Amino acid sequence: MPPTKIKSPTLIGGISQQPPHRRFPSQVDQAVNVVFDVATGASKRPGTEFVTAPSTLSVDGDYSIESLEIGTSEYIIVVGNGGSGASIFRVFQADGREATVNIDSASQTYIDLNSPNGSDFRFASNAELTVVLNTTVTADQDGSGSLDPASLPHKLTRTSAESATAVAVFALDPNTWPDRTAGTDSNNPGPTVAVDHTALSDVTFYRDRLVLAGGEYIAFSEVGEYFNFWLVDPTSIVDSDTLEARVASNIQSIQDFKRALVIFTESGQQYESNTPDLLTPTTLGINPTTFYETQDVHPVALGAAIFFIGDKTGTSILFEYLYDDTQISSVAAETTRHVDDLLPDTIRSLDGSSGNTTVLMLPNNQPEGGDLLLESGDLLLLESGGSDNILLDVAPTGSNELYVYRYYYNAESKQQSAFSIYRYGENDTIADIAVMGNYCYMLTKLEGGSTAYVLERQPLGLSAGPAEGLDCSVHLDRQVLLTGAYSSPNTTWTLDSSALSANKAVLGGGFGETAGTELDLTQDGAAFSVAGEYNAGSAFVGQTFTFTLQPTRLFRRDRNGVADILGDLWLSKIGIEHYESCEYDLVVSTPRRADRTKSFSATAPATGKTEAFFGGEADDTTVKIQSVSSKQVTISAYEVDANHHPRA
Repeated sequence: MPPTKIKSPTLIGGISQQPPHRRFPSQVDQAVNVVFDVATGASKRPGTEFVTAPSTLSVDGDYSIESLEIGTSEYIIVVGNGGSGASIFRVFQADGREATVNIDSASQTYIDLNSPNGSDFRFASNAELTVVLNTTVTADQDGSGSLDPASLPHKLTRTSAESATAVAVFALDPNTWPDRTAGTDSNNPGPTVAVDHTALSDVTFYRDRLVLAGGEYIAFSEVGEYFNFWLVDPTSIVDSDTLEARVASNIQSIQDFKRALVIFTESGQQYESNTPDLLTPTTLGINPTTFYETQDVHPVALGAAIFFIGDKTGTSILFEYLYDDTQISSVAAETTRHVDDLLPDTIRSLDGSSGNTTVLMLPNNQPEGGDLLLESGDLLLLESGGSDNILLDVAPTGSNELYVYRYYYNAESKQQSAFSIYRYGENDTIADIAVMGNYCYMLTKLEGGSTAYVLERQPLGLSAGPAEGLDCSVHLDRQVLLTGAYSSPNTTWTLDSSALSANKAVLGGGFGETAGTELDLTQDGAAFSVAGEYNAGSAFVGQTFTFTLQPTRLFRRDRNGVADILGDLWLSKIGIEHYESCEYDLVVSTPRRADRTKSFSATAPATGKTEAFFGGEADDTTVKIQSVSSKQVTISAYEVDANHHPRA
């Protein structure tokens, strides 16, 4: 009987943890540093781009970052506990230059109050201003009809835009909260969050109102008057007046969604405001929608969906909250059903890009060999070896991995639901992420030669194409384009921080016939050198990372797509189809033999197939495609030639 050829469709399905025969053939066992694209397959993710190394950012601090867009300008805010009791608040431009932030003394007191960590800050922006909330501060008002500005969110405004020769200038100031001008405590009491002295949990803009959430209450400002929370005339209520709503549990977060306001609570109940054409004191309604236990991670709205993190013993769940036309209500779909325990049990930060149909999740580090379920500030006692104990004063924060979800809808249905893992250096700790445009910005603590924070950005989606003057795109983390200095016998490139690590230089287009050549670097502090004269042009300098793709075990299937799980499948040949690729290794492993490797290499991107002749039982065989090279790789499909032996 001649061998049977079994081929996967395009590899776009991402990781699956289901039994192999229950998986789609487009899914894989493992995917590290892989971008799944519905058009081309599984590609090596782009390398990160170095933005800046923020000076004097204490390595003992706890920080978060927030993206901010003003017109065509883009900024990253770094905020949090600076490690010495005082909070830091800094703004960086997309070009890496630090903007000037003039902080009012009252605002510095506000962001310092109760020593908040980075995750204790929330932001809301519209075309006019950015509101900054310290969630550890209790909102307050006095009995004479005045709100206390020191206890309520402050504002960030840009007072001067950047130019080629000057950086942008910002001001962080208290807001002006108007006093009550009519009525009394009985008929015009002001927002309940302030009356009850409640810490605010979130803030947003909605229908031209500023919205404050705290405890069980949501307060909406007067229309167009973002800081007025008093009735103009309590004897004659008008549509533009301030309004308030209450839910049955403490509020974690609020999210504007398709003209509605979605409310996430500590009880696990989700609520949604109704969507009248006019939001007024007489038309506002808050209705329960779904019920899912959630982690206190701010949700992200992407296009027609909200993504949020659910809570489950030993793992996390990524939910996709959508409006279902058939049920005439919103529902939440569990995207992680086929990767039941892929996500770690605590997620620190969630963000995404609707244009790139990508969701990114930053977990918290966990101690090796055990579970950690702590809030920051808890104490942990661990057994270490014999009777030794380890005492941690705070839970570990950040991770060297991002969990990435790629999705795609056509006009009729969902065509992709793919998970992969982006893994960075083993000494890296990503403190926070923030998506802006086509990039995910990352504040990363490096603990290589020295310890310091850097701001870098991960391009979302596929590489933009070959680097200028090269045939291939360059895949190096924290890559920078530098011109080396030659001093016989070495050429040296110097980076901005001694905490940065780089092991490769890729010669740029200015090197003519040797452009694209990879050079192994030796580090000495912030200097990286190689023997030889390589100062004729610029080179890409950075750190390599490994692309790993392990396709799922293929099965012979009947015309209905049902896998034959009883029959034996003996492999005779393995084939990997690649698209516009430069370099990778096909590694075949079995329990009783040494690994066999078949390598593909091309000076310019090529499309074709790599085949390895192999005899072995399919159940015992592991196939991996790996690439440590800085060059591009896309694996589109996987196939085997095999003899099938059915069982009775």
